[in-house]
Amino acid sequence: MKRSPESEVRSRIHADLVEAEKFLADNGDRVHFTKTAAYAIEAQLCAWEQDWDGVIEANTHILGSNDYALAEFYNSNYTATMTITSDFYRYLSDCELVSLFNTGRNKESIFELSYSTEDNNNSASLYGLVGGNGETLRPRLKNLFIEKRLEGDWRFYLNFYSNNPRWTKYFINYSAVDLNTRNLVLLRLADFILLQAEANIEKIETAAASEKQEYLAEAIRLINLIRKRAGGDNLLLQASSFDISDIESIKSVVYNERLLELYGEGYRYFDLVRTGKVLEVMGPINGQTNPDSVVWPIYYPEILYGSGIEQNKYYM
Repeated sequence: MKRSPESEVRSRIHADLVEAEKFLADNGDRVHFTKTAAYAIEAQLCAWEQDWDGVIEANTHILGSNDYALAEFYNSNYTATMTITSDFYRYLSDCELVSLFNTGRNKESIFELSYSTEDNNNSASLYGLVGGNGETLRPRLKNLFIEKRLEGDWRFYLNFYSNNPRWTKYFINYSAVDLNTRNLVLLRLADFILLQAEANIEKIETAAASEKQEYLAEAIRLINLIRKRAGGDNLLLQASSFDISDIESIKSVVYNERLLELYGEGYRYFDLVRTGKVLEVMGPINGQTNPDSVVWPIYYPEILYGSGIEQNKYYM
């Protein structure tokens, strides 16, 4: 097929999701696509279109459901001894949030791909990528996560095992990190809590003067749900500390929170593209300054054997 205009593709996705919502179950066991998962993709698509009312509406079906809740993570018993000990990492590796990534079907999960070594589907390759002694993909200690992380934020330890660049969240557990029953989580509740916060912040700009503080308060409430899970009351924000007229600073708070919360899960670059900040952020890191470089190349067989599809300009 020839390339269709982006607007037509988006319209088709919306139409497909509307149809899906008619026939899918309201909820399920997380490894089957549900009506809630369709609403989740609808919320993501609306965010790309900057349809913030659409984001808020789609999210009501997720955030208002009793079938999903944030997994437990922060434990105040460890705050006095934030040292790298085997007991501390044993707690991290066995807590609810890490189980979201390594055992699956967690209360925070909306949709995930079911993987198991018993299925003979070579899921052991995931451990080789992120969890072994010679892993291919490792987070760098010198990166934006480290620069922007908060004092007492446990998400550092979730992503940097024993102060080394290694993803704790992808270890199956402390004593047997090479076991493989981990599912691949594609949609989880925290993403949509922060997306709802972003939508409320965006609404501040166009809201009536009497409503601006209400949108700000709701956005900070939602962000605080994530921050408290990450490090307790010490990380909580106060809406009164923000200047309602400095909207860009308020937006940066939720952008930064998405960086910290969803680190290593494949969201960051696309968030930068969606918010128009990819060149601003990536330029100093890798020299990416050409607007044409924002999109990726089209897989070459599609061009060689397709029907008139042209390569994206930057890669010609």
